[in-house]
Amino acid sequence: MTVGITGSEIAVAIQLQRMLFVVTDQKMRLWPFAIVLMNALLILILVFVFRKVLSVRGRRIAYACLSIYALFLAVASIPSALTYRQFHEAAWEYRHGDYLIAEGTVHGYEVSPNRIIDCFYVGQVKFCVSPLNTGPGYHQTRARGADDVRDGVRAKIFYKGSVIFRIDLSD
Repeated sequence: MTVGITGSEIAVAIQLQRMLFVVTDQKMRLWPFAIVLMNALLILILVFVFRKVLSVRGRRIAYACLSIYALFLAVASIPSALTYRQFHEAAWEYRHGDYLIAEGTVHGYEVSPNRIIDCFYVGQVKFCVSPLNTGPGYHQTRARGADDVRDGVRAKIFYKGSVIFRIDLSD
């Protein structure tokens, strides 16, 4: 006796899911590090030039200005270093299963009046995303052309705190 299974039965049995986003594929912007390296190189070149060209008094003034600039550069690069650490920690937490899962239908999708923040619910969990967030996680909004996450779509969201590590969608 043969049992026949039709294509439509297979389609019903297997719910096709597509991964919209995963934090381990997210690339961190490297331009802040490039700017810091270029400025450090500029400081070294200027120190070399000042040593050869300026008088002793002129060198002291130039070195004082460069020291203040180097201090400013060090302080300004702290946010980039912290962001890098956040990306690294988010990827580690995702790979090691240190997250919660919200699964269900997306509902209550709202766009803020200034179109900067989009909020939606999956099950009982509320998620808010904004393109202004520079840290790890999903940040796409409707104002930026992301219409995959919308009311009525089934979603499985892997998250920790306010960071969305992964989104799986199925229609």
